[in-house]
Amino acid sequence: MKLFSRALIYSIIYAALTLAVPASADETSDLSSGLTVAKIMRDPKWMGSSPNGIFWSEDSKYIYFKWNPENADGDSLYVVPRGGGEPRKVTLEERKELPSDHGEYNKSFTKKAYAKDGDIYLLDIKRGKKAQITITLGKESAPTFNLKENKIIYEKENNLFSWNISSGETVQLTDFRKGKKEPERKSQ
Repeated sequence: MKLFSRALIYSIIYAALTLAVPASADETSDLSSGLTVAKIMRDPKWMGSSPNGIFWSEDSKYIYFKWNPENADGDSLYVVPRGGGEPRKVTLEERKELPSDHGEYNKSFTKKAYAKDGDIYLLDIKRGKKAQITITLGKESAPTFNLKENKIIYEKENNLFSWNISSGETVQLTDFRKGKKEPERKSQ
């Protein structure tokens, strides 16, 4: 049911934003005579710019999307409340605080582990609180919950680490190293 409502909202937002770009009188009359290959191949400013990269906020109160209504060099991130309203461009500070739109959820979808800017985070969705698990110069990635959901397993430098949610203790689980295998020593 939730997937259907999200798909419906995406469709409505897409249609509303695409149709919100007004066409000039010349473009309208030009289109009313029918589309031709030549008309389609010209600069399609009459179509407007379509939003893309659409995703929900973790609390499902907002919808985020990339959009370029000003025909800038690149798309910007916009947000609109779930109930509708005017899209608003997200500031750089707000963008930095957003959790990644990728990640792993626990079974009850109340917590999310994700990687952002090379570090690992845990988001408590109900409380809206995030905890930064790692703060390193290295790059940690691929966080996931263990089966008991009391630890987060992640990768760093081709090794697996475990972070205990309750105690905050980190344990290295593997010790793979690059290099040549040492030759066997002969006993004398």
